Amino acid sequence: MKCIQAAIMAFLISLFFTSFAYASYQHVPPSERLPLTLLAPSSPAITFEQVTFNLEVGTIRNSDWGQFKVIPDQLYDRYGDPLGAGYINVFLNGRRQDNSWVINNLFVPSAPEQHKRYKQYTDSPSNSSPAVIASYFDLRPGQTGRGIKKRVNATVLFSTQPLPTIIDIALLAQRFPSSRFTVLPTHINAEGAGEIDGRMRTTPQRSSAPRSLALGFPPQAIEPSSTLPDDLLFPIQVIQASDQNLDAARNQCVPMANANALQYLEDRYDNLPLVWRLPEFHIRGIGRIGTAGDILFWEPIPENSLVANVDTFGRRNGVHDLDSGSYTSLCGLIRGVLGYLTQSGDQAITTVRHQGSGSLELGDNGADCDTETMLLGGMVSERDGIEPTWEWMFEQLQLGRAVTIIYSWYDFQGEWQGGHSVRVYGASEFDGRRYIYTLDDADQGDNFSNVSDPRKQQWEVADTGSPGLLGVPNGRLNMDGMNWEITFALSLEAKPTLVLP
Repeated sequence: MKCIQAAIMAFLISLFFTSFAYASYQHVPPSERLPLTLLAPSSPAITFEQVTFNLEVGTIRNSDWGQFKVIPDQLYDRYGDPLGAGYINVFLNGRRQDNSWVINNLFVPSAPEQHKRYKQYTDSPSNSSPAVIASYFDLRPGQTGRGIKKRVNATVLFSTQPLPTIIDIALLAQRFPSSRFTVLPTHINAEGAGEIDGRMRTTPQRSSAPRSLALGFPPQAIEPSSTLPDDLLFPIQVIQASDQNLDAARNQCVPMANANALQYLEDRYDNLPLVWRLPEFHIRGIGRIGTAGDILFWEPIPENSLVANVDTFGRRNGVHDLDSGSYTSLCGLIRGVLGYLTQSGDQAITTVRHQGSGSLELGDNGADCDTETMLLGGMVSERDGIEPTWEWMFEQLQLGRAVTIIYSWYDFQGEWQGGHSVRVYGASEFDGRRYIYTLDDADQGDNFSNVSDPRKQQWEVADTGSPGLLGVPNGRLNMDGMNWEITFALSLEAKPTLVLP
């Protein structure tokens, strides 16, 4: 029976993999080698990090949250040839980890995307660095720890197709030698999105939970199955251009996510004989707040910045420079996008849809938002569903529309602790799992971190339970099985004008 099982497994693996990249087992004859590439600590392409979160709810130092990063254009096989597109799986080894499968099929594109019409910063170095593909993981599986983590024992495997998350593969990974990787410290402060439901809070409150659990638990290691998934040989995926990823100001995630989305639409659809054009450049900026007597006003700094203008319409409080500013409420999001398109987008006609709000329409007279002092010209976003779904996001991306989301994080007791907004540039389904791909600035502020280290992330999404009630579904998508939930999704559909000669 074992011989039959081994023969079937060998046949399946021969279907899954191409033959150009190999890694050898130790003391295993060539006939039993598999086309997997073992990545060593000497590889400049991969990095393990320990995250310190600097958030409004407080600083969580040297957390249990790890971040694994990959630089695609530095991935090479043992012959020095580029590995191309593929998937990376990571297993932590050690006395307590017991070969924990902490990174599951992290998708790596083949090469950095070429900028077609990307407008460079006017006051910073060129954004020429390759994007970093990132994923969170549990740095200390099976335990809640404290203090600095300097090294991990890990096995890092690259394959040209996703690995089935089954016990046979977990056992296979144990036959590869593990290596000791250095863990570097990293700082993340990406946030700025208010609560969608209830009181629509825009100021997070400190958690009563222990500081280490203020964001809930990090993504847990997967438990491999004993059977192959039905869809492994038939993966589906949609990936949009994703080089519109700008450096964000502090707490500027909402206007930045939507500015990135708008720039994607211009890059894709403003090509003669079609016209879909924005009046500003995609350069960093802020909607700075000022006063004239008792009257507050906002002005874009600089005037020709797309995100500065969207930020201005959103009317965030406390914005004085790139290192200051408050969260954006749901109403601020709607004012920012619809207000900007109404008053600045006469050559950028757009249809807007959303999922995740109690309002059938957002805009004029929607969501109890004060829009009387801002002309929206009757423009609204129409609701397409009560809660954001993977199917809806996949469909919108497939139709060439730009998608942004808000996700909120909760402590392990289920209390809201803040939120973040990002552009979704891709979605996929394989191995019985569903994923989305997002881009943002991990370290917001006046630091150009997204120029030197632009971040793209992969998330597995599924309704794994309500915050504070693991395993009790509530209709919302959790991200990597955590106490983080997608609470709102926005779709922007370009309606380009046909210009005939």
